[in-house]
Amino acid sequence: MRKLNLKPFGHLFLFLYLPMVLVSCAEKEKKQEETVLSGKQLLDIQCASCHLTPKPETLDKTTWKLHVLPRMGYMMGFRNQPKAAIGAFNDEGEGERIGEETSLYLATKTPSFSQENWQKLQEYILNLAPEKLPVGESKIEAYTKLFEAQKVEMPFPRPSTTFTGFISPGHLISGDSNNDGIIMHYDANLNVRKQDSVGINLVHAKKYDGKYWLTHMGTSFAATDNPNGFISQYSENGGVEKVVENLTRPVHTAFGDLSGNGETELLVSEFGKWTGRLSWYKKENGKYVGKDLISLPGAIRSEIVDMNGDGLNDVIALFGQGDEAVYILYNQGNGKFNIDKVLQFPPTYGSTYFKMIDYNKDGFLDILYTAGDNGDYTPIAKPYHGIRVFTNDGQNRFKEKLFLPLYGAFRAIAEDFDQDGDLDFAAISYFPKYNKEFFVFRENLGNNWFMPKIVKDVNIGRWMTMDSFDYDDDGDLDLVLGSYDWEQNSVSKEDIVPLVYLRNTLIE
Repeated sequence: MRKLNLKPFGHLFLFLYLPMVLVSCAEKEKKQEETVLSGKQLLDIQCASCHLTPKPETLDKTTWKLHVLPRMGYMMGFRNQPKAAIGAFNDEGEGERIGEETSLYLATKTPSFSQENWQKLQEYILNLAPEKLPVGESKIEAYTKLFEAQKVEMPFPRPSTTFTGFISPGHLISGDSNNDGIIMHYDANLNVRKQDSVGINLVHAKKYDGKYWLTHMGTSFAATDNPNGFISQYSENGGVEKVVENLTRPVHTAFGDLSGNGETELLVSEFGKWTGRLSWYKKENGKYVGKDLISLPGAIRSEIVDMNGDGLNDVIALFGQGDEAVYILYNQGNGKFNIDKVLQFPPTYGSTYFKMIDYNKDGFLDILYTAGDNGDYTPIAKPYHGIRVFTNDGQNRFKEKLFLPLYGAFRAIAEDFDQDGDLDFAAISYFPKYNKEFFVFRENLGNNWFMPKIVKDVNIGRWMTMDSFDYDDDGDLDLVLGSYDWEQNSVSKEDIVPLVYLRNTLIE
């Protein structure tokens, strides 16, 4: 056998060989360390880096097995998952490239831990998951006569209402995705007096400083990273002017002054899919220029308010889509903010809405919150869906004070609708368990007991939007609900109700 002469290359060979040995040892050590981890430890380690660690008991076995675990595996680098399970990861246009190239959630292209431990993690979850989730609230049978429903006729083949809002007594507006997006104005008799084409998927509108500001998601109603959403200004003579473009599925815009210059500034919630953000736009040289405040997907809504009494407007915002949380951004001046995550929710919750209210009338703002998004997989009735109130201890620390179950809760309004001196709740559900609970009124009877009631003739409609105002100018608060039929076949065409007005009958 020929003997190799390694002397001329001896030092180089040793230099190359040692790292290989060290890497091999490190890999063995890592594998041994991984092997001894329990299923719970793996769940804590692998999931907590992205969001609050989910509890296996919050979903049933079927949902875990067919939907959630394959998606978890895909994001952890185990990319060979059934197409049916990860179909929701598909995007349109530029969104596909943007998500894959820039999202932290999709950054892991190869597994960061062993197949053995991935199997152990799945088994741990499935062993603890129940066959079915426990039954929550029973069907609501009581009716209220406080509201009288009036259906609003609309000239469209199916309900596709994307926005509803009161402007003033006798003036209601709504957005509709038919005809590539229109805005409609209604008179005091709820007849359409005017309609204008304004652009696809108008999801939020507000009259601020005498101007209509419109927020458009863009071409896709589903979550997307395709940056074709925009903000426009609209006038009732039909004129529409885009003021901010290339937004990633914006769903809400707040208005105020964060820089202290007296100008109207915009706070845009870009929900996105994997790469959304909360962005701040202010005018520079006649144009709105943006700055990212929080670069995370799932921005749902924000408010501009001074939370710490220092004279500077702060920001409070709700995020869903994975790491579901409420943040306060404390304004430090000069465009700087200190960010505090004051509430965090499990990813199973499906956050849908929040609003700042003073629930206990102590002078500090509390958080009204709803969870009920159930559209990521085959809907199941989740007993933790509903309305929550988190009270403020005076130092902007929040604790859950109230939970009112409502399957698929999408939005809630807290007002004294019956004028007895306390707050009641009006709420809509997009994914109710029982068909008559698309709208629920919770009457405050004292001692944190809110009697659930339904309203006659409000059971037909997939209510996605809601607003309150004294529309008929008689001294009590009315409601308007807007229906978006996502499946386009949930009700027969003869029974379609795109819009319903709930007149408060307290004062005749």
